[in-house]
Amino acid sequence: MLDVFPALWGDGVAGQEFEGPMAEVLLQVPPGDALVACVPKGGGPRADSLDELKAAVPIQIEDPSGAWKSDVLACGAGERKELDRPGLAAYASVNPNTTDLEEVIRRAIPGILDTDQVGPAGYPNGDPRTRQWRVVRDGKVIALIRYPLPVPGAGDPLAMAQFSPVVTCAGSGIGVGDQTSGLLATPFELPDYDRCDPYAEECSLVYVTAERYRQLGGRLEPKILVPEGSTQCFQDGVPAACGGQPPGTFWYALRLTPAEADKFEQTSGCGASPSDMCT
Repeated sequence: MLDVFPALWGDGVAGQEFEGPMAEVLLQVPPGDALVACVPKGGGPRADSLDELKAAVPIQIEDPSGAWKSDVLACGAGERKELDRPGLAAYASVNPNTTDLEEVIRRAIPGILDTDQVGPAGYPNGDPRTRQWRVVRDGKVIALIRYPLPVPGAGDPLAMAQFSPVVTCAGSGIGVGDQTSGLLATPFELPDYDRCDPYAEECSLVYVTAERYRQLGGRLEPKILVPEGSTQCFQDGVPAACGGQPPGTFWYALRLTPAEADKFEQTSGCGASPSDMCT
């Protein structure tokens, strides 16, 4: 088998072992100087990495069409900041994160400018399971979003697409501050009441228990088990402070436009606050 890897190990790039006709290989090594080594196939004796390196010979990876998009940050290691923020996420069931992630990334990660370019790094037909996304500003890569894929169980209305880790150049402002509401538009919606997207418009909250949500015909009801006697409360299915609610309460803070929220409260006579929750 052949092992091909960059001569200078860069950020987020890796070699790849393969066998068979080279024309059929999806090789994700970036353009430039690289090394190639023969390694034993299957269960045969394999040299350690140092021996393999000694046996490697240089090759050049060409990219005449400029297909490769660099995944190397413009700033040095001492000028980088890694944001490990699980809160940077989006509901998988109501956002287009299985196809085009650009709009979701722009809205889920604060600090990305309208003039920034957001797109995948590497080759256009690279494996999406290992692909990084990048933010380019003034021709320089200033942020990398690693492997932004939906979590397993995307059919679950509470399944989330996580954007973590996010590595940025210090001073870029990317990742600084909070998402508008912590999440993109929620999957929780009532008939005759349009769901409000906090990234596109001003939203108000109305409060209903899970039981009331069912009675009103709410869609995409999640399955959350609350141990009997426990003190757990949920906002949009996400754990939240109970705010005086009894143990085991399961409730939603539905996002509606101010006009829709007023209509709901007038029609239902409740829902303006957790203390006035519709039950």
